[in-house]
Amino acid sequence: MIILALPRGTTFGWGVCGKYLTKEIAKLSPVKLITQPFDLEAIGDELDYILLKDVYVDKNSADFQSLDHHRCPVVQAVTDHNLLPMEPDIIGKPNIGYTFFEHSILSKQSLENARHYFDIVVAGSSWCQDVLTRHGLKNTHMIPQGVDRTIFNPSENEKTFFHDHFVVFSGGKFEFRKGQDLVIRAFKALQDRHKDVLLINSWFNHWEFSMRTMKASPYIHFDLSSKDFCTAINNILANNGIDVSRVITLPPKPNISMPRIYKNTDCGLFPNRCEGGTNL
Repeated sequence: MIILALPRGTTFGWGVCGKYLTKEIAKLSPVKLITQPFDLEAIGDELDYILLKDVYVDKNSADFQSLDHHRCPVVQAVTDHNLLPMEPDIIGKPNIGYTFFEHSILSKQSLENARHYFDIVVAGSSWCQDVLTRHGLKNTHMIPQGVDRTIFNPSENEKTFFHDHFVVFSGGKFEFRKGQDLVIRAFKALQDRHKDVLLINSWFNHWEFSMRTMKASPYIHFDLSSKDFCTAINNILANNGIDVSRVITLPPKPNISMPRIYKNTDCGLFPNRCEGGTNL
């Protein structure tokens, strides 16, 4: 038995990561998943929902208490830059952390946290592993996320919409790190020269504090003027000279629905200032 403490979801990176790690590890061993309670809507796919529901266990339930998790391997998400486990009270043998981060300098306390809670720290990218080892953290490994080719593949790859437009796609949660301010500046130059361009953005951000980091940009005027996400993004675009009649702003969409969007665009633009590893 392997105990997994992982996020779940369909519209943000850690949620997608948690779902796929659970699915893949469950092929190798019986697993129990500790995560936030969820329903079908939170998972977005009936088959994935059935699989996850079958292995889910409430950490406060009698079912979990009956597990001798102290003798089981425990795989935990390390979702913050302090290198703390998602569920610090769940301790197994061994304890394995899986992490992504965007800081090239780690604090002494972060490294002490990693040494205290984990026997092994697995990074989701070689860059993250390099940072860990450079800071003296031993017993690190790297396991990159792959591509689900049942969903993302070149099959039937011709556009079925927007044949008379050059369509630019930009993704990633709207924040300074992801660089959408540069997308806005670039698309402004493009739309001023060409009348047939269209911008499709998938910039939904669950965390308002993260969106507000865009105040640091010297390239756009940023004002978060609405609580409705799509309205807020369109207002930002309009305030920076973008013709919103040539923009499609997507609400949060399940990861499984994105290939249809990608296949109807001509160019993907991802000017990230730093990316520890993305899977969307």
